[in-house]
Amino acid sequence: MRSIVKFACTALALIVARPALAFPPAPEVAKDQKIAFTSLNTENKKLGAGVGVMNSDGSKRVILTKDGAMEMDPAISADGKRIVFVSIKEKEMKSELWVMNVDGSDRKKIMDAPEKMLTLSPMWSPDGKRIVFSRIDPEKGDPNLGAEVMVMDADGKNAKNLVKGLMPAFSPDGKKILYTTIKDGEEFDPRLHIMDADGKNDKELLTTRSLMGSFSPDGKRIAYIGADAGKKVKPHVYTCKADGSDPQQLTKSDDGEFGVLWSADGKRIFFGRMKLDGPPKDSAIWAIDANGKNEKQLSKSDGIDMLGGFALFMLRRGGGPTQPPEKP
Repeated sequence: MRSIVKFACTALALIVARPALAFPPAPEVAKDQKIAFTSLNTENKKLGAGVGVMNSDGSKRVILTKDGAMEMDPAISADGKRIVFVSIKEKEMKSELWVMNVDGSDRKKIMDAPEKMLTLSPMWSPDGKRIVFSRIDPEKGDPNLGAEVMVMDADGKNAKNLVKGLMPAFSPDGKKILYTTIKDGEEFDPRLHIMDADGKNDKELLTTRSLMGSFSPDGKRIAYIGADAGKKVKPHVYTCKADGSDPQQLTKSDDGEFGVLWSADGKRIFFGRMKLDGPPKDSAIWAIDANGKNEKQLSKSDGIDMLGGFALFMLRRGGGPTQPPEKP
């Protein structure tokens, strides 16, 4: 596991398609949106990492995972009924994908990753029939060689590799996939790419540091995590048009932001905020209007709450999942 987290901490601590018309809506969208997140209680060493859900205003926060488990990177289906998440067994170096109802019932394992491979950041297709995810081989060292984007049926069958990369996400019509690739070089240099859902017609979307992309519900804009050039940078929330033009920085805090998720109506963007200096005990999920106004902290706990795609950062170099990340 240490070889896995060595790459993970280094990567996340630093930090096309044609012009799109509005995509058709998903077949069914949940009326009352919930947010799924990974929760880490730094005061309880018996708790590895748990899957939680809360309302979009931060109310009714519930942890669905029992103590001692290591479950993370949850994503809720478009109809709001199911959650796909990652389960990791450290002793066996085993990674699995599971699904369950949004209340935590009817848990089912749908996929075992190959031995010593780490599966992360699963996301549903809009119609709920497919799941796209990342798979990392820590033995390869280089992120581009050791990471790949996979897609499979929602029952875990017919899995196939699409491209080298990380943190994929479907477009609202299910025809495109956003993902992150890492450029070669001494500095961590991520780029957002976009491709057809079958892996064809791959294009670099942005020429600046960018990762963790997510389409707005109408498909017109993309939210992502961006950062300036240089070694010591602070990652923040940005948006751009679906063709990569008109980049806009939304957050400007002294902390770092990781992970983005649009509200169902496209008016708000949820994101994770973590202090980059000192223990991240106050890390939480926030929301901001799509125009960059009205920041608000949503989750409040004694530990760390993180959106999907945050698991890499949580697994610190040289430590277990119950310890906070090192200062970058």
